[in-house]
Amino acid sequence: MELTNMELITAISSISAAISAVTAGIATYLAWRTISRNDSIKRAEIHTHFQGRIRAIQSEFTSGVNLRDKWEPTSKEKRAIRLYWYTVLDEWLVCCKEDKCFRPLWDDYYMPGIKGAMRNPHFVKDLETMFDGESGLLGYRLEFKEQINNIYRTVSDGRDLIWK
Repeated sequence: MELTNMELITAISSISAAISAVTAGIATYLAWRTISRNDSIKRAEIHTHFQGRIRAIQSEFTSGVNLRDKWEPTSKEKRAIRLYWYTVLDEWLVCCKEDKCFRPLWDDYYMPGIKGAMRNPHFVKDLETMFDGESGLLGYRLEFKEQINNIYRTVSDGRDLIWK
């Protein structure tokens, strides 16, 4: 069976189009893998950054912090509590507002840690004081309040912490 010139050109064009489609598919897959890998690297870097900040804050506390009701924080520890809440604000801003690839860090790591802090009455009192102040919390006061209340409800039988 002999192909005419037109049939041969059509066959070559079809093969060329198929190869181009496969190549485009491979390029798309590789680009997706690169983006996914870059997101993983970014998540690891930002997590390391925030964990460094939290560890530095934790080093300011005496072991009494774990006694909750029996612990009375020093003025240095009270300052560390406030720095903790500002770090939580930064975590929330980066993970939930700035770059959505960080959202799993908020959901899987930071929120569970916040729940632990919310079981300590001194941390809760400072958070209430922080919201009683005039700070606009970088323009995210209302959204951050909503997030904090959502978390607090899970450790307080559904009650809100921040009313203002």
